[in-house]
Amino acid sequence: MSAPLSPLLEAAKARVADGGNRPAAAAALERLLATGLPTRRDEDWRYLQLAPLAALAPVAGSEAPLPALPDLLDGELRLVFVDGQLATALSSPESAWSGWRSDRSVAPLTAFGELAAAIAPAAVGLALPAGLQLAGPLHLLFLHTRAGVTLSGATFALSLGRGAEATLVESHLSADGANGLATVALDLTLADGAALTHVKFQELGRGLSHLADTRITTSRDARYKSVSLTGGALLSRDTLAVTVNGAGAHTELQALFLPGEGQTHDHHTALDQTQPDCTARQVYKSILRGNGHAIFNGKVFVRQAAQRTNADQSSKSLLLDKACRVDAKPQLEIFADDVRCTHGATVGQLDPAELFYLMSRAIPRSRAEELLLHGFAVDVLNELGHPALLERGLALLTRFSEA
Repeated sequence: MSAPLSPLLEAAKARVADGGNRPAAAAALERLLATGLPTRRDEDWRYLQLAPLAALAPVAGSEAPLPALPDLLDGELRLVFVDGQLATALSSPESAWSGWRSDRSVAPLTAFGELAAAIAPAAVGLALPAGLQLAGPLHLLFLHTRAGVTLSGATFALSLGRGAEATLVESHLSADGANGLATVALDLTLADGAALTHVKFQELGRGLSHLADTRITTSRDARYKSVSLTGGALLSRDTLAVTVNGAGAHTELQALFLPGEGQTHDHHTALDQTQPDCTARQVYKSILRGNGHAIFNGKVFVRQAAQRTNADQSSKSLLLDKACRVDAKPQLEIFADDVRCTHGATVGQLDPAELFYLMSRAIPRSRAEELLLHGFAVDVLNELGHPALLERGLALLTRFSEA
């Protein structure tokens, strides 16, 4: 256990003690205290500067006005969490989703996921019945509103029955002046033939650090697609793990992360292919400016039974300033002999010839750079699908390019 991080553990213990008899929270705290919080001596955390967390001594904090909320999409079912607490007054009417309520607990991936499970005010989960096709997206909106050094945690579990289909939108927003550490743990399970598109927007203010776990388990012929856009927080870490437990499943993981001056954005993925005839595609792109730091660590395991696996993994980074830093580590571990698997990582800068071409046609340099950044990011942005989500993604990229 790292002594500088001990205030977080003390805060977690106090939060669990004040939360009453919640066995799942107590169990998460017990696991957290047994393992402690990670340090840079741990291989999976060696590139991440944990110093911004070391000084945190959480307090209750003072409330600030809510940030502006995204417009409702057609048919949207919205669940709003304010500082980790489900806010029913801001959410869709409970009658629209209470019939699907589930008490399934999450299974965190990291110590910070255990922290989220320990301090979350309550476990929230839904179980969609077999064959259900949601007309609109299920939107999880996590709002962080407290000024001062605060600590929040939230968990959400979602199960899709056989053949069910849904779109899950996950948004993280904060009020002006919000500070502290925001943790979240999601647990998603897809039965045979189920399909889930999972879109995440992380747009927190610079006063917050964001650490998130997402565990996905898929079954036969299931389809899981993740598109993640990261633009906010001082320090952000997304840990995503997919276990493929059924033949014929397809997994698609895509992300665009935009660390600017003083920011670190870290994406860790693990894809465990345990069954045959499955496909997977990973595309992780980052654009950096100032002294921004991007981290990508992607692991793909192809077990002996996973014959005829077809898996591709790509990490591409674009550096706009000399002080930027990228740590990319794509990994393959293959135990089957009939597979097609590729992986690679590239790091580069804007092409001076392309810039010159655009500027020679009377396009200002700032606009020319914006066009090239859009061209680099567009394949990930287009995966957002819904026009309103695409507009939101383009706005995030524009704010970054104009910073």
